Amino acid sequence: MKTLTITLLTLVCFTLSLTAQAQPDPEAERIPTRLWTYTDTPNTNLRVWYQRDNFEEERIALFIMATLSNDIIPAEEKLMGRRHGDDSGQELPPDVTDKSNPIWPNGGDGKLDVYLFDFPPPPPGKQMPHAWTKAYPADLNPNMGCPKSPAYMAVNLLWARGASQDEVSGILAHEYFHVLQSTYDMRGQCKFYRNMIEGLATYAIHYVYPKSNVEHKWFSFSEDARLSALTEAYSTWPFYLYLANTLGEESIPALHEAWASDSAFEALDRTLEGGLKKHWLDFAVKAWNQEPLSDSFLQWDDYAAVPGRGIPDAQGHLPEIKPEKVVFDANGQYRYEMNMLLRPMSRDYYAFDVSGEDVRSVSIDNPVLGNLDKMNVKLLVKRRGPNRFEEILWEEPFRKEYLYCLDKKDYQDLETIVLVAANYQHTRIDEALTPSPSFKATNQGCHSFKGTVRYRQEVPSAGNKLVIEVEVKDFTVLETGRDDDSVYKNKFLTVDGSVTYKVTGKMGECEANAAGSLTLLKGPKAVGLQLDSYQIAPLPWGTYNLNVKMVEKEIAVPLICARGGSPVYRTPVPITTVIRTPYPHHGGKTDLIGETSNFGMFVSWELRPIKE
Repeated sequence: MKTLTITLLTLVCFTLSLTAQAQPDPEAERIPTRLWTYTDTPNTNLRVWYQRDNFEEERIALFIMATLSNDIIPAEEKLMGRRHGDDSGQELPPDVTDKSNPIWPNGGDGKLDVYLFDFPPPPPGKQMPHAWTKAYPADLNPNMGCPKSPAYMAVNLLWARGASQDEVSGILAHEYFHVLQSTYDMRGQCKFYRNMIEGLATYAIHYVYPKSNVEHKWFSFSEDARLSALTEAYSTWPFYLYLANTLGEESIPALHEAWASDSAFEALDRTLEGGLKKHWLDFAVKAWNQEPLSDSFLQWDDYAAVPGRGIPDAQGHLPEIKPEKVVFDANGQYRYEMNMLLRPMSRDYYAFDVSGEDVRSVSIDNPVLGNLDKMNVKLLVKRRGPNRFEEILWEEPFRKEYLYCLDKKDYQDLETIVLVAANYQHTRIDEALTPSPSFKATNQGCHSFKGTVRYRQEVPSAGNKLVIEVEVKDFTVLETGRDDDSVYKNKFLTVDGSVTYKVTGKMGECEANAAGSLTLLKGPKAVGLQLDSYQIAPLPWGTYNLNVKMVEKEIAVPLICARGGSPVYRTPVPITTVIRTPYPHHGGKTDLIGETSNFGMFVSWELRPIKE
């Protein structure tokens, strides 16, 4: 890296002052005097002022002139479709001519003036600026709170002596963009556009010098997603890079033109197709900025900043947000409260690792519920295998929760889930949203169960004992929907199974010994299992209701009697209305295994979850 000197200093804040009223300039008496001279060029209408007979200053001034003339002015003119304004008619600088005590420094010939000098020490607690841009008093315009006007620049010689060429070039690109911005009318007061102006001017560094990466020093807005674009300035530059890369570079001058009709963020909202409601969330997705995203800041600008949370390190970087690993408790459950803080024009992120083989079902509360027309959400879903994110937009604002069954083909291979939330409000800064949605997961099956159900009943009477046994093999139920108003939530319909029965015992002098098959009731009316797959503490278990029904209403049992004859005993199919197992607990176990008995009836079952 070439340097102007061997010392490298860290960049600090720039300042931009746009004003519609002539106020005494504290720097006016310092720049320039009879001891000053300038270098200029006719093709860019530019003049750089420095102290005469000072080789070091002349060298820096020539570098500034060449950099502005050859790189910055042509590039930014191409972007914005204009050059700096003509400052003819403004006051001339002190001592350059015989005019006495002018207020605004100016070279006196309509060219853009850049002054190179040692800035005075800043007030206590303030950082020394590297450069600044100031506008001349604008012509009165009753329709504009901040009318357009020409401007001039100053570069801090104290800083420029030790800065690298890349840093000086970057600051010049930033400040010259301010000069161009001063040629646009702004409907409101200048101060209300300042933060957006600074973010756009920092983007201009990237536009002119896409490989120098000087703008990467302003990373706080990228890492701390809870910061608001309404209150942040320089570090918001990635949003304007997003606009240029997704909507085209013409979106940048279009935004500046819109300032004449609206406030800063109203203009932004109006110029974007789909408005901030769409683009703030899309930007938030890009700002996740890590693999497997393949079209974001890392690819656009080799910019590696990612969202973080926690205590910053010595360089001001936040700890990176890492996916929370879903690990079940003894009851097969996982719950994480996402305590969001969403100021207007801010974002928030939570990520979860659901790659464990025991993760079968996931439920995520919808934070948009109750915050309609204020925020929106996308999920970034990473699957095993393909190295890419799928984007899932949550489009049901009144939905309580979103459910994802990892037993089903659509979600069987989920590995990572990133929840991206964005507050796109832009009219007030004091209306922060603080939803606390839960991310829940269980090991309980949610697609289908298959197994065996056995029923045995003894029917005793005077001198008689009849035993009825029914076995349902390959009993299969399939989840077909969810009812949030039901105790059990998830409904499973009976879809398969084979049923056999056996009846043995005595009835008086007659013997019963019969066997056969029955027809399992299937279809939309055959609800075989009801289960809340997402039952979460305070109840440390899931509950379910098993119900097996037959098409037949009774079993005909031929009797063999000692005195002859073959009477037929008819008994209701008890399994038709029984085998209800109210509120058994799965206790964190994946399989549904249990038994129950009552009044001579005994039922047992073993059902295992199966994937689609």
